[in-house]
Amino acid sequence: MKRIILLIGLSLCIWAVAGGCGDDSNPSGYRVSGPKAVLFGTVNGYSSHWDFRGSLSGTDGLIPDVDSVMFLQEPCSLYTYWDPRQGYSVQATGCVSTSPDEYASGDTLNIGVFLPSGTSTIRTKLVDRLVDSIHFQGVSDSMYVSKGTELVIRWETIPNADWYLVYYYGTFWDNSAGYTRYTREFVAPESTVVRVSGEETDHDGFWIFNVFAMTGPEFPAYSREVETRVCGGVVNSYVMRRITIFVGTGDPYDPGAASAYAGAVEHLSPEEILSEYRRR
Repeated sequence: MKRIILLIGLSLCIWAVAGGCGDDSNPSGYRVSGPKAVLFGTVNGYSSHWDFRGSLSGTDGLIPDVDSVMFLQEPCSLYTYWDPRQGYSVQATGCVSTSPDEYASGDTLNIGVFLPSGTSTIRTKLVDRLVDSIHFQGVSDSMYVSKGTELVIRWETIPNADWYLVYYYGTFWDNSAGYTRYTREFVAPESTVVRVSGEETDHDGFWIFNVFAMTGPEFPAYSREVETRVCGGVVNSYVMRRITIFVGTGDPYDPGAASAYAGAVEHLSPEEILSEYRRR
């Protein structure tokens, strides 16, 4: 039987009420957000070691009014951050719990964030980085294939995942153009497979696939609803695995020049990838 565990904190989308929201908890000189503010975040971990990161933003670009965020009875560190695209936000970091209790994959968590106007709660489901590890089928990390080979990235189903996200990018030498080309794509497949056609792999280079198994609502679908919802939440727990496939020589740079390959691979962190996808 799945356990219901009471937690304070984690990640959610929460609407702050304008009335009663004072400036005491905010840095001097910042204007407090209006009646809408939204918090997105993620939970990652295993067994008794869980990590939360979140970002609370005012929908009007002003700093939101939040008293505290607690994660598994541990307080998060809060600081104000400015992004030219998103405006002010409050970042919740350092939210790591090493509780002796074990929280299993599939357990449901009750979550809350403290505001001057009260506390909002939401529920989410965990996936465990060890139990729900992603296993690829028919491909292995750092394998080589011939140019023009269709890349088929398939993985085993994660029972407790609600959806999958794949962020992949290719770096390759284009003989006809005479320069290195780059391509990248986000895909939220309905199955456990993504494909890159042989036409796209007809060059020396490499392709990197970041596969996420996610719980909670899909980011873009919910973000489109944010403008009209009075109260709601986005809570995502995830596991991720990365795999690299080399095509031809595996070197995406000018064959007639010294290769800069060793330092050229782009490695975004899982949080950076999810944050970019959320903003799309």
